[in-house]
Amino acid sequence: MSTTIEIPPGECIDGYLRNNRDPGTVFRLGAGGYTTAGCFDFPEHDLCMLAPGCAIIGAGSRETSLIGDPTYEHEGVATGYAEILTGGARTTGFSDCMSVRGLTIQTDFSKVNIGLHLWTSRAWVSDVVVENLTGSRTSPFPVKEGFGILINNSASSIGPDGGHLVENCEVHLDVRSDENYSTAIFVGCVARVAPMLRSKITRCRVVADDGHAGFAVNDRVVIEDCEVVGFRRAVFVDTGPVRDCHIRGLDASRVAWALDLRGTGERRGITLRDSTFDFRAVDGWAQAILISDDESGASASGILVSRNTFIAPKQGRASMARLRGPKVENYTESGNLWVGGVWEAPVI
Repeated sequence: MSTTIEIPPGECIDGYLRNNRDPGTVFRLGAGGYTTAGCFDFPEHDLCMLAPGCAIIGAGSRETSLIGDPTYEHEGVATGYAEILTGGARTTGFSDCMSVRGLTIQTDFSKVNIGLHLWTSRAWVSDVVVENLTGSRTSPFPVKEGFGILINNSASSIGPDGGHLVENCEVHLDVRSDENYSTAIFVGCVARVAPMLRSKITRCRVVADDGHAGFAVNDRVVIEDCEVVGFRRAVFVDTGPVRDCHIRGLDASRVAWALDLRGTGERRGITLRDSTFDFRAVDGWAQAILISDDESGASASGILVSRNTFIAPKQGRASMARLRGPKVENYTESGNLWVGGVWEAPVI
């Protein structure tokens, strides 16, 4: 049985989320602005603001705004970063069927932030916009990377993993004088004992001046009909495996790598199809595909790159692919269009 709680515009949402923890609770936000102190104001709830199985629904991303005024301290220690809206089961328990829809999340651009972070199965994230996102490689604190929308497994695997839908969302990075070390959307769920359901990221747009990575995935994710602007890496993974993942209809501009898989786990069964990449050079280079196993020793196999258009940068060198390490097998490139400049042959 679900319970609906209306939160009036102008309110801080934290008290409502803290005091209403029953699964199935739906928090409805009207048109207008709301505030939150973020996850570190919820130490008694394992930093999860939304309880497992709950939802928060705004009046639309153009109508409802959640403004982060976050706490940057946890258990008496300065964190140097904050997470604006969180939910699920982080270190204990299991969460299923959570939803965040119809709102804009305003992060604090002065420090490293995560806009939305869920530890759950079957999340539905729709019409969510994250603005002013910042990450910094030079931050003196341990957490340096920002994330716009980040979804991870529940702590427990008593139920199915995955099954997420992220649709019609946008992430906008703040402009920095150096690289904004942020990943816009990461569905970072890894197969465990429980069944792994297919997840999808669709009709999403991520925009930066000079961002780290547009999209990141681990197991059984489809990226479909999305747009990437101004990130160094359109799709990137350096944490964990990438298995049974498929990218199609991706429109990427001002990127330096199309697909960068320098992961620390197995990479298997990956396709990149029917997409367009317009490149810029970073440190004199643009590279369509990078697959590396020399850092972890993990294998990479069954990778297909087909029917894409790759447009060389106006300055700098352009490489079709670099496949590093003895365990890269069954890499297939077919039917792609290589436009502009001189594309150097794959380095194997």
